Amino acid sequence: MFRILLGLLVACFCVVPAPGAEEPSLLYVGTYSGKESKGIYLCALDPATGVLENRGLAAEARHPSFLCVAPGRRTVYAVSEIGTYEGNPSGSVSAFAIEPTTSRLTLRNRQASGGAGPCFVSTDREGAFVFAANFGGGSVRMFPVQDDGSLGEGSGVQRHAPGVDSQGRPTTPFAHSIIVDPAGRFALAADMGTDRIYVYRIDRQGKALVPNDPPFVDVAAGTGPRHLAFHPRGTVLFVINEKKLSITSFSFDGDGGRLESIETVPLIPQGRAPGNATAAEVAVHPNGRFVLGSIRGHNAVSVLAFDEATNRLTAAGTYTDMIDKPRNFVIDPSGRFVLVGNQGRGTITVFRMDPQGGELTRVGDPTPCPSPVCLRFAPGR
Repeated sequence: MFRILLGLLVACFCVVPAPGAEEPSLLYVGTYSGKESKGIYLCALDPATGVLENRGLAAEARHPSFLCVAPGRRTVYAVSEIGTYEGNPSGSVSAFAIEPTTSRLTLRNRQASGGAGPCFVSTDREGAFVFAANFGGGSVRMFPVQDDGSLGEGSGVQRHAPGVDSQGRPTTPFAHSIIVDPAGRFALAADMGTDRIYVYRIDRQGKALVPNDPPFVDVAAGTGPRHLAFHPRGTVLFVINEKKLSITSFSFDGDGGRLESIETVPLIPQGRAPGNATAAEVAVHPNGRFVLGSIRGHNAVSVLAFDEATNRLTAAGTYTDMIDKPRNFVIDPSGRFVLVGNQGRGTITVFRMDPQGGELTRVGDPTPCPSPVCLRFAPGR
């Protein structure tokens, strides 16, 4: 009798996951800290329903406007988009340890980014190095990762030189992003001010970035390349152009690190966007069949279909439902959901995505989250 009663008590007070139920997907949200936001927030996505839960503040931080999560799910890296750090014209990059039980974050260490206004951070596939782009500083920097996930001292800062556009006008460098190619041999940086994509060889032994030969490729003057994304097969690179509301695709030579332009396509029909519209984020669906881009001002996410046989993009739909100033969005690892950070509204909108046709359908009401400007999923356990 005692065992029966004990079993009933356990059944009443313990929640047992349903057989085969998936664990929630964890999402870290970077923000501009201020009156509403205090730093980095933690959310959880139900992978079956698409319901998003805000679990509150993961760590206090100053303007953690961009994040990345290291492979192995033990460290989050975040920029602090500030102009001065330790008395120098620089922002900083911080390493936060992920607490295994709660998934909250604990600061391990912080390093100078090497330039003012860092706005992007990423890692290589192994999590051996971290890379930062400094918008105000017009530069990029690489950091070795220590055994505990903390950041080692950064390598020499690679500063992009001012240039001259096709009309003879001077240009000022504004490095906006830096990512690593799938093979881990090259780092590619989009410079919005000089309208160039810079390519660096990763010297792993010397722990440094080395300009490739050639060191960059130009995009059309006044285009404003902002963020980059590789196709899953690693031979095509997509660049979203902030000023021209378009995506430029390049073929990528993984041996030599060379880029060759394929085409530039508009995110929306010409003349349909308001004058203050600017493009922001680009992402490729895990199945490789769709490329998505966000547009602020127009407050939309556009879906483009990608033909792997021809390497061409065609419009597949534009979505505006409950979207406001979509600075950043992310596709969940399963490819079933697209989460859009509404910086203007202080919410995150979840869409279910049809992997065959690319259509987006909103899931419920947006989830409140203060000033969401960067969304990053943690890898699965």
